[in-house]
Amino acid sequence: MTTHGLVASVFATGLDHPECLAFAPDGTIWAGGEDGQIYIVTPDGEVTEHAQTGGFSGGLAFDRDGSCIVCNSSGRIVRVQPDGRWETIAEEVEGVPMRTPNFPVFAPDGSLYVSESGSWDVADGVIYRFPPGSSSGEVFHPGPFHYTNGLAIDPAGDYLYVVETARHWVVRLRIADGSAGVPEPLCPLGTLEWMPDGVALDAAGGLYVTMYSSDRIYRIEPGGEPEILVEDVLGLTLNRPTNCAFGGPDLDRLFVANLGGRLLSVVDVGRRGQPLYGGPPAR
Repeated sequence: MTTHGLVASVFATGLDHPECLAFAPDGTIWAGGEDGQIYIVTPDGEVTEHAQTGGFSGGLAFDRDGSCIVCNSSGRIVRVQPDGRWETIAEEVEGVPMRTPNFPVFAPDGSLYVSESGSWDVADGVIYRFPPGSSSGEVFHPGPFHYTNGLAIDPAGDYLYVVETARHWVVRLRIADGSAGVPEPLCPLGTLEWMPDGVALDAAGGLYVTMYSSDRIYRIEPGGEPEILVEDVLGLTLNRPTNCAFGGPDLDRLFVANLGGRLLSVVDVGRRGQPLYGGPPAR
């Protein structure tokens, strides 16, 4: 397996075991904490607490209004405003309470896709879809998935990439026509050793996968095999990496949340990332 040997460095410290991060329209990073905190991190790494939502802050995504959609492990999806106010916008889908909403991602048409992890030791994860501007969702794909986790959508909005953490692989679903296709594995079962978590795409279609238990980041080229992009065997600059996102002035730096520590990391990958889509505000 190819190893590129890139290095991760510490970008910011003082966060409470962040699992997630996302870039706001103004270029700041928003990140979550294990007690429901939402932090704002400036481009020079200064950290301030912006909101406290309770529970545990999972994945983040920004809508076109500049508000942050947050998956909360207490079974809620919340919206945090730029001024720090927040509200719960969804607690159930099709009349069934959510259990562990994990990660949100907007499609080009404004639809919001959310991974529902389900149970760790039982294949009962699903994917929700919320129509543009709506807080009433549907079960988009019933799976069952083995702990549905990070999500990404390609630039054309053709495919949804889905991490199945408990199976140690990534699949993709064709969503171009509005219906869920059959999951297609991007790599052989178990290839991604020890718990893949988050994903991000670069502009050339390369998929970046953070590895929670091996403190690695893989890159999978279109039609290629997984390659180790960076790893930290000491767990100093990558410490249980979870979600990741491209940022920086040229969108060519990969920023990483580390659930095992109190830091955000950054890797200069030498490629431009894929800009993310924001959806209309949820009503």
